Amino acid sequence: MCFSNIWSRHKTQIIVGLLCLALSSCLHAQSNMMRSQYESNPDWSPRGSVIADECIVEPLPISDRSTTDICTMNSDGTAWQRLTKDSQNNVQPTWSPNGKMIAFISDRLGQNDVYIMRPDGNDQQRLTFHGGVARETLTWSPDSEFIAYTAELDSRQVYKVNIHTHQVTRLTDTSLVQHNSLPQWSPDGQAIAFVSDHDGKSAIYLMRPDGTEQTSIGSYLAGGEEPVWSPDGMHLAFVSYRSDSGNTVPGWWIYVVDMREVENKLPRAVAEGRWLAWAPNGEYLAFISTTRAWPEPSGLYIVQMGKTGAKESYLASISVPFRLTWSSDSMKIAFTTHSRIKSPGEDPPQIWTINRDGSDLRRLTPVDSKP
Repeated sequence: MCFSNIWSRHKTQIIVGLLCLALSSCLHAQSNMMRSQYESNPDWSPRGSVIADECIVEPLPISDRSTTDICTMNSDGTAWQRLTKDSQNNVQPTWSPNGKMIAFISDRLGQNDVYIMRPDGNDQQRLTFHGGVARETLTWSPDSEFIAYTAELDSRQVYKVNIHTHQVTRLTDTSLVQHNSLPQWSPDGQAIAFVSDHDGKSAIYLMRPDGTEQTSIGSYLAGGEEPVWSPDGMHLAFVSYRSDSGNTVPGWWIYVVDMREVENKLPRAVAEGRWLAWAPNGEYLAFISTTRAWPEPSGLYIVQMGKTGAKESYLASISVPFRLTWSSDSMKIAFTTHSRIKSPGEDPPQIWTINRDGSDLRRLTPVDSKP
């Protein structure tokens, strides 16, 4: 074979290789351009290194046909991954306490059901088959064996599912006029807090994990919602819509119950706000306030829980209320707001982090591949 023929063949291979490399670069750039048009509802992994969130990976503008996926990234915004790719809605990512699974809600088969998957997106399993699962935060049992959730079949009720056997158990009343929702498993696994209108008004209730011994706490407070346990299980925070502490304008107030004295001591009001997240060390409670009277700004706050009171600190402006989540060392909070944090306009929401002292505000998810 002559040298010219050999060179010609290798020249062709080189050109084809360069074209493939160029095409790969273009596709990668396009993937980055589509990667995070809209990201929200973060959940920090128990081990502290990865954040899971909801993402829309279609080009703007976001339309009614856009679908939501589950994505993950490192806590500094690197190593972004899209875990679900079924062209349907996948929402409410929630890490298991052992960090080995992510639970979520999906309508990929035409109805909302509970699913789980590995942190890399593998081994996606459907756990429930009845549909009607409410798009609320899921709650794991401390041993990572069960998930409690809300579903609306004949009425809005609380259920749990075994992640191994897929056995579903209805925990709350079957009455069509009674509604129960927002379950939260206690850290010791011995109780589930939830919201019920059993007595004609919304209030916080407790029950055993098998649904027995249902009792109300703070029932004199109308509008009890959003129960959140302290990490040691000794306190339960929740919100209630009312006028309190001399405030003349009704609003959402945060209350804390000492579970060691729940029968003898009334819940105490600690701050005005909603969307609660207790720090893993139990010393801080993060929340969002949207109804502050001037000159106090609305936005992200934390309150330091102490024996003699609660010290409140403002951290950042938040234009869209979504779930708050703490890093495992209780030093940072991840949250959702628009990409232009000081003038949101029409920009889609993105994931941000901030230190608990208000420093080092960072946007983790860009609108596109531009810095």
